[in-house]
Amino acid sequence: MQLLETAPHEFAAHFLFDEYGLDPFFACDRRIKDGDGSQRAKFEFEGESWQVTLSYRDSGLEHPGEQLPTGTDFGLAEMREFDLSVESGDDVVGERSFHAHIAPRWQGMRSEGGNEICVPDDLDEGVNLHVQGSNIEFNRYHLLIQNAARAVGINSRYFDELHDFSTILDAERYVRVDKNESGPVHSRDGPIAQLGHLLENDRTGRRKLVQYDSDEHARDRPGYYHTATLGPRRVREAFPSHELPKEVKHYYAKQAVSLDNNRSIAHPKVGVSYQRSFWKE
Repeated sequence: MQLLETAPHEFAAHFLFDEYGLDPFFACDRRIKDGDGSQRAKFEFEGESWQVTLSYRDSGLEHPGEQLPTGTDFGLAEMREFDLSVESGDDVVGERSFHAHIAPRWQGMRSEGGNEICVPDDLDEGVNLHVQGSNIEFNRYHLLIQNAARAVGINSRYFDELHDFSTILDAERYVRVDKNESGPVHSRDGPIAQLGHLLENDRTGRRKLVQYDSDEHARDRPGYYHTATLGPRRVREAFPSHELPKEVKHYYAKQAVSLDNNRSIAHPKVGVSYQRSFWKE
């Protein structure tokens, strides 16, 4: 049997680091001040050129004052958070990129509205990176973050060890299919529809079946956006060796209707993505 190699698409995760406490957060603040508001750099990783920008944003966190509840001196007049934006310099289309929102974490922290923010019990202080990217192999994000941090003058060792509470939120792999051949995938009795009706007589848990055959401008495009989303129990019914909740989908880009057939983006993707929200069936 011949197998197709899939490509990575969307990815999102919370990467939590606590080995060096808030040192990476304070390092970001210093580099922002050194650069009058931002830092820009380039670096090479595995033969590919990358561009990185470190910037800052206002924070929705309550300023802790001169000292954190953990006893650490805070010493910053303003409460800020930081953004690490990374994109491939070799990608002329501009689709290989990611963004990491860097926020501090400490026990007893609160939002500006006074609500306590949940922090893992075994984490005294650290940083959380909310990572969102596309078209990058999933196992490269961690290494790219380290290289990007080093490029803008932040010690990469701060991002060596992921805390156990780090969480993947979304991860999709796909193949591109010729639209003249993809009809059976999204047909009314095709595999996506069949997945959506697994354990049909079981009226417990969650399942989701979406079948849109026109785009946002009401232009007909059979198979425009068809998905079946299954929790762990129904996934195991379809694939006994699998347990992660998944969304299986056939979909077109928004602009596909108006594109010539010789453009790859005029043809649909068939993808499978991890669905963290479906763990609780």
